[in-house]
Amino acid sequence: MRVSFPSLKKAIWVLLISVLVAVVGISTTAVFWLRQHPLGACSRTEKSALEGPQGRTVIVMQELCDGFASQDGMAIEMRSSTGRKVTVFSFEAAHSFVKDPRLAEPTITWVDATDLRISVAEVASIRAKVENVDGVHVIYDIGRVRYK
Repeated sequence: MRVSFPSLKKAIWVLLISVLVAVVGISTTAVFWLRQHPLGACSRTEKSALEGPQGRTVIVMQELCDGFASQDGMAIEMRSSTGRKVTVFSFEAAHSFVKDPRLAEPTITWVDATDLRISVAEVASIRAKVENVDGVHVIYDIGRVRYK
């Protein structure tokens, strides 16, 4: 069986037009989606605060970001009585991996005037971890770290 040149030419044009329609449709969808979900759109909220000795306050911050992939980051900050702020521990929370959401939440305890304990059963990954801040030794009790 012989394929005639005009039918082959027609098939190529149909294929090219189909690809063009698909590209235009996908591009239009992407533009509208990005307008509704801008990349890097993040909200940062204070979840809890714990007063400590010598006017220090430890604050748990949550940062939720939306975009192509959402992120659920948490940071534990220490603020001195003068207002100086230092991030002590920063991590990606494991809320989507655990059955009980409390397992992904940090627990902060002042052991004494110079020791702070940070405990969390499971994290997705650790961004930053500081051992000593302004004369305070930070003790970590971190369970499972999913991505190192």
